Amino acid sequence: MRYLFRTLLLLMPLLMTLPSWAEEEGDETKKVASQYISLKPSFVVSLGTRSYLKADASLRVRGDETVKKIEHHMPLIRDSLVLLFSSQAYTDVEGAEGREALRKTALQMLQQTLTEETGKPLVDDLLFTSFVLQR
Repeated sequence: MRYLFRTLLLLMPLLMTLPSWAEEEGDETKKVASQYISLKPSFVVSLGTRSYLKADASLRVRGDETVKKIEHHMPLIRDSLVLLFSSQAYTDVEGAEGREALRKTALQMLQQTLTEETGKPLVDDLLFTSFVLQR
């Protein structure tokens, strides 16, 4: 009985640290650094008669494997964004609210398209690094 008690006393600190080891391993797999993929060249589209949009965008993704998948699907991504951008009216995208609404719509559209193609949305965020409207 004494030996059992002593053994438990000695093992107690070790047993108390086991859950933290498991959490640390799980946290390391979840902590994948963000990577940014710049969509080059710039998007230049007509917004109707005599109105143009020029935009530079970057995608925020996680993991090297995701970067490879995004690069593989880049023609589909660019085509989807060109179609979306060119379907906008000048008045819909002017101002901060319009630009943010377009960004959110573009992100949702890309995530849906990539989910249909790969089974996962792959893209965490879409960021405009430049956004110019001309009338």
